[in-house]
Amino acid sequence: MSSVSATAQTPEPRELSIIYNRADRVFRRIVTTGALTSLILLGLIGMFLFVRSAQIFNDRGLEAATG
Repeated sequence: MSSVSATAQTPEPRELSIIYNRADRVFRRIVTTGALTSLILLGLIGMFLFVRSAQIFNDRGLEAATG
């Protein structure tokens, strides 16, 4: 039989420091650039659709949506 000591001390928490290497920094920049590009593209598509729909609603009123 083995016995485990009930008074075992817990280790002190280590201090974590995050240091990104060159490959990590390049990857993060590429991913961030792609994310921002997609958000800008979606925003431009939304603006285009809003402007086009505003013109149609000005011409035809709510019947353009309801039939």
